[in-house]
Amino acid sequence: AFSAPDTQQPQPTAVDGSGAGGGAGCLPVALELTFDQYPADVSWDVTRLDSGLVVSESPPYANLTATVEELCLPEGGYSFRIADDYGDGMCCAWGEGSYTLTSGGSVIMSGGEFGLEESSEFSLPV
Repeated sequence: AFSAPDTQQPQPTAVDGSGAGGGAGCLPVALELTFDQYPADVSWDVTRLDSGLVVSESPPYANLTATVEELCLPEGGYSFRIADDYGDGMCCAWGEGSYTLTSGGSVIMSGGEFGLEESSEFSLPV
């Protein structure tokens, strides 16, 4: 029997249990991604500054032009890192890709023109 492929995208992974899964005492964080022609090259992670633990990371991306990842993170300090496996960022050689990380209506970090990766530290609440 033929079954249609599952087109639902995997969700971000909450690595230590305090990231994307939500729960009491967490603050909403949104990551808006607009991909270039190679979404599979893009990955990201969020790391707690106090423990050095990765608390959320990207699922594999394929056949997408854009997506929004909804995270819920406890108060504290974090590092957000976004990477492109090919080393040409998300813009502009192969399309007009970009990302924007926000919380509570405030932009934490945004961009698209980078090489292999870029990162920035932030605190919640913003």
